[in-house]
Amino acid sequence: MPTLAVLAIDDEDVQHMLLSRLLRDGSDGYSYSLVSCATMEAAFDRMDAEPPVGVVLLDLGLPGSQGIETVSRFGDRIRIYPTIILTGNADQDVARRALHMGVEDYLDKGDLTAEILQRSIRYSVERFSLKRDLERARYEREIAFTEEVGSDGSSPVSSQLYGQRALRLAVPSAFEQLVTAYAEVVGDAIEQRAFHVDHRLSDRLRSMADTMGRLLAKPRDVVEIHTEALRMQGSGGAPEKMRARVEESRYLLLELIGNLCSYYRRQSVGASGINDERAAGR
Repeated sequence: MPTLAVLAIDDEDVQHMLLSRLLRDGSDGYSYSLVSCATMEAAFDRMDAEPPVGVVLLDLGLPGSQGIETVSRFGDRIRIYPTIILTGNADQDVARRALHMGVEDYLDKGDLTAEILQRSIRYSVERFSLKRDLERARYEREIAFTEEVGSDGSSPVSSQLYGQRALRLAVPSAFEQLVTAYAEVVGDAIEQRAFHVDHRLSDRLRSMADTMGRLLAKPRDVVEIHTEALRMQGSGGAPEKMRARVEESRYLLLELIGNLCSYYRRQSVGASGINDERAAGR
């Protein structure tokens, strides 16, 4: 019987003893190992340690935060660990709001039994795992789709003959640097959407496009950078994070291609102006 590590974030010793008793005897193929942390900071440290946490029980009333503020403090970890919040009767509206923030379930502390708690844990873990598998499949389909869109059907030999050699072949070191930079932009775009911070994404994409333009990159090269960055970031992780990565990267891809086209348009206009000046001076 596999053992599931349960992390309870609660500052009451009585609650820890209750949870320990309710999880003492496993059921339906699960056994449980309970670890309790009295503060959010201690819980974050435990999440970075081994063995990995399988599910989180989060009390809404902690030192330094109450109610929905506690869920907000837990932050993006809701998308990494299946999370169940423990509430009182007065917290039902807050609990329903927390569901929209990504928690899997909420339980009234006054109604806890071994059957209710273990069933909620089991369903939350299985539901979270299913969502992660579905998002992983969607993520891999996104990579396959963009690869197909970005392919022009030309062979490496014909591309080289007609001066269309792919950027990853012509300047592999620069291609790798662009992939890394683009992956960082994707990660910052997710953070910007979640936390409303300004990472100057448009400025960074314009700078990338200028660099690519100087390397004579084509839209196909942008798509290859896009797909390689998604592949580098991997299809693992929380379902919501994979979904956000796909959604944000689509907008970034379009913006980067548009910036590259703008770069070539500026170069074309500049070259045309120089030629006109030369013709007028004859």
